[in-house]
Amino acid sequence: MYKKVVLLFFGLLPLVGFTQQKWTLNRCILYSISNNLDVKNAEYSEEIAKISYSQSKWSYLPNVYAGSSSGMQFGRSVDPSTYQILKDTSYFTNSSYLEATLDLFNGFSQINKQLYQRFLLLSAQNSNQRLEDETAFSVMNAYYNVIYYEKLLSIAVEQEQLSKLNLKKTEAMVTAGLKSQADLLEIKANVAKDELFHIQTQNQVEAAKLNLRKAMNLTMDSTLDVDNKIDSIFIINSTDVNGAELFTKFSSTSPQLNSLEYTWKASLKDISVRKAGYYPSLQLSASCGTGYYETLKDTNGVTYSFNNQYNKNLSNYVGVSISIPIFSRNEVRFRVKQAKLISEQNKNAYDKAKQNLQFEILENVNALIAASKEFEQLKEQQKADEMAFDAAQKKYNKGMLSVVDLFSAKNRLGLTEANLLKARLTLEVRKRNIDFYKGVRFWESSSIN
Repeated sequence: MYKKVVLLFFGLLPLVGFTQQKWTLNRCILYSISNNLDVKNAEYSEEIAKISYSQSKWSYLPNVYAGSSSGMQFGRSVDPSTYQILKDTSYFTNSSYLEATLDLFNGFSQINKQLYQRFLLLSAQNSNQRLEDETAFSVMNAYYNVIYYEKLLSIAVEQEQLSKLNLKKTEAMVTAGLKSQADLLEIKANVAKDELFHIQTQNQVEAAKLNLRKAMNLTMDSTLDVDNKIDSIFIINSTDVNGAELFTKFSSTSPQLNSLEYTWKASLKDISVRKAGYYPSLQLSASCGTGYYETLKDTNGVTYSFNNQYNKNLSNYVGVSISIPIFSRNEVRFRVKQAKLISEQNKNAYDKAKQNLQFEILENVNALIAASKEFEQLKEQQKADEMAFDAAQKKYNKGMLSVVDLFSAKNRLGLTEANLLKARLTLEVRKRNIDFYKGVRFWESSSIN
């Protein structure tokens, strides 16, 4: 209930001016889930499966029919009351009936059909959950791409400002005769290079935001101001996560695996449904009927009344019928074979998904540990590059270092900062992946960040 209320709330956010606030990761995900058309279609599929499952339960009840017919008979005919041949006459007749049939045995077809629909419902429910999870991670990746390029844009701006500051210094030093025109030209070339990188990164920011809008199904007239704070710092050791344990735990709750497993189980029940065609079927029938005939008259030649005839002509029937299949052009045999092959396909799809999930978890575990180590190493490298650049800047200001060496130190620092940012965000994404395998759907937490 909480989840449905939250999704409804986020579906109405554009109507209450929420687009003026910063979009956090959880809000982006919840908005996307509530507005994603594929998710909505999955919900419709689940409702269809529910209806089919409910209908399968009603199949145990008997079929009841009622009917009535009226007509005029002309010319030569048989009197339905006396069975005598009548010539050149016309008369009115009416008949009504009520009939019920109940399957007593049909090769356990109804039981297997109910189980078949139940497994399909469970598959649809897990498929719906799987699609929500995939939507969440698609939005998460797009969200962190926006953060990456926005942070990279900040680095690009800093690099550009630093180059322009050195350009002013170099122009003053050239005027004072401390630097040559060649140094000035080198500085201007680097300024142009940083300006181009600034423009390119700005374009990447816009492209990343467009991809996030697409993942969220957010209209273009809505403001998308992403909250790009990344304050949490954590270190991952190889002993903190175990790929085999994660797979054992997550495989039992994975919506993808559960959906494929229930689809496979449904196909097994479908085989049993098809095999029912080999068995005899037993059916109980009961009916009652009556009629009115204009030819049915008393000794005075007066036609008996409608009510009188309906009561007197009432007849009842109860019977049991059996149908034994003898030859059906091998239709049942071929259908059973097809059902078995489909079941094997579903089993292979389930086994393949399990294998892929196992490798996926191991890949994320290894990538998480690697990203953690890389992040720590890059932090140390950033400190060293900052100190190296500060020393190079001081030497350049004193005329003790060439402009090429200065920009070499500056570019190395900028590259390290970009790599550090990438490693930091990669670490964040991998950490959330591992948390998901542990059963944590962070976007459904009570505290919506």
